[in-house]
Amino acid sequence: MPARQPHILATSMGFNRARTPWRPSPLFRYAFELAETTKPRLCFISTGTGDRESSSDAFYAAFDDRDVQTSHVALFDKPNVADIRRDTLPDGYATDAGAGLHFAGTELVTAIADRPDAQAYKVVKSADGRTEETALDSLRLRR
Repeated sequence: MPARQPHILATSMGFNRARTPWRPSPLFRYAFELAETTKPRLCFISTGTGDRESSSDAFYAAFDDRDVQTSHVALFDKPNVADIRRDTLPDGYATDAGAGLHFAGTELVTAIADRPDAQAYKVVKSADGRTEETALDSLRLRR
């Protein structure tokens, strides 16, 4: 039976890329437990490296021997700087490498991290137009 509501893990972590094939981090154990199913679905959106084919190939190879339904979404057919120029980006979140955000539906559940110095932040524009970051408490995922 699948999870009662969709879970989204937006992260700047996930793989040990020093190895070939990539080695999944504890993030995936956390994600698969949330899925509450024997064959979880996992979608890769490679914002950190763009849509390099080698990154997508490495993602698929990392799960070749697991019972996971994998897919990916390609987003980088053209740069998106118009929203930045128009100053229309909404308040949101940011993460260091090794940190992420767990959402249930559209609500933030918790920040997560797979290393001690990784942090997640709430980012807002203040009344004077400056950007302010507030560090969030994180659940540490152990290997």
